[in-house]
Amino acid sequence: WYVRAKASPGAVVTTDAYPSVTAKDINIGVVTSLVDEKGVFYGAVGMDVTIGALTNFALGFRTHPAGNTFLVDRNGIVLANRDSRLHGKKIEEYSPALQALLTKHDAGIRALDISGQKHFLFSQVSSERDWTIAVLVAAADIEKVIRGPVLWMVFSLSVGLLLLSVL
Repeated sequence: WYVRAKASPGAVVTTDAYPSVTAKDINIGVVTSLVDEKGVFYGAVGMDVTIGALTNFALGFRTHPAGNTFLVDRNGIVLANRDSRLHGKKIEEYSPALQALLTKHDAGIRALDISGQKHFLFSQVSSERDWTIAVLVAAADIEKVIRGPVLWMVFSLSVGLLLLSVL
């Protein structure tokens, strides 16, 4: 982390995820260089952010319908997810199809199949940290939300047409 901070004077940089020495958790180092008034490097300072803290932050995002939120680093390592067993592991262990989409490092909405079920992936890449936040929502859950208003509209139009035909 020291070398990384020294190589980026004036910038805040992050390390790749690594196992914590003091706790059963995964850490991300956030570091910056220390420079004097002439811009000469004389040290580095940093802190570790645990995956637990990142998970609490990432899971604060609420979606409707409910989705599965992932925070993934540039190497495809899961930094945050409600399933703590995924922390520090490659996203491909959850789904190779999800890994293939997330490693393209582009944002947007895409469809994919996971275990024979259609899902939609909503993702955004952080250009500053090269992390991706992704929300995976089952297509069936989206259809449930849409189905009620559509059926109500079809019913209302049908009743309206029926009333008009009587007149």
